[in-house]
Amino acid sequence: QCNPSLSQASDYTIQNGMTYLKLVLNDFPYDVEEGIHHWCLWKIGGTSCTEGILKGELQWALHELNSYPSDGIDCSSSLIV
Repeated sequence: QCNPSLSQASDYTIQNGMTYLKLVLNDFPYDVEEGIHHWCLWKIGGTSCTEGILKGELQWALHELNSYPSDGIDCSSSLIV
């Protein structure tokens, strides 16, 4: 369980006009080779309801993934901007 939860982050983000990013290990991993981990990048908020993942946000996620040991990212990998 991560803290804050995605719903708590969503409420806070929407109320304060911010963007929340979170990397989460996929709960339903695909059949992949040993040592491969499937991650999801959640984005809540942004400047419009149709805004996708921006370049800087993707760069943050890639940096997070490359900064951690091979056993993965812990639940603290989040960013509010």
